[in-house]
Amino acid sequence: MEGEKPISYRAYSSIVKNTTLLNLQELKPRIEPTIQKWAFARYTFLKPNILEVEIVTRAPFKGIDSTTEAVRKVVERMIESPELYEDYCVCTRILEEER
Repeated sequence: MEGEKPISYRAYSSIVKNTTLLNLQELKPRIEPTIQKWAFARYTFLKPNILEVEIVTRAPFKGIDSTTEAVRKVVERMIESPELYEDYCVCTRILEEER
């Protein structure tokens, strides 16, 4: 939104069963990055200038061990399931007309 400060993230990509997921971490000022939470996201280009982002929900991970191996097994098992994702945002690139 206009006038709001931008939110900064760092992201690393992972390929799980031919699907690219992003490991995202919001970078909050004055908070040590090592203690900030990570989230998984899937992105799709609906058109060359329209990007859809979906976040992996936390529900499938309740009650499981938080090790990398355990989390990856859940993601691998559900990677194609719509229940793994929830809508986050759609981004549109707007180009200013040349003056």
